[in-house]
Amino acid sequence: MRGQQVIAARALLGLSQDELAAAAGISRKTLVDIERGTGDPKRSSMDRVEEYLRSRGIRLVTDPGVIGLPPLPG
Repeated sequence: MRGQQVIAARALLGLSQDELAAAAGISRKTLVDIERGTGDPKRSSMDRVEEYLRSRGIRLVTDPGVIGLPPLPG
């Protein structure tokens, strides 16, 4: 998971850093570190962010900087 992916996913969902951090159960500082690629966030914190994004329909893919959304029904 790359920081740019998290920023883009957050923008797609219309979430602030505070909102995503709270929803993922991590601190805003930890989210900022993840987004900037700084510090040394725990793997569990990164997993929480990814799990929350997945629960909202965001799929992070392995191609650098690419995020995906599932197709709309119908």
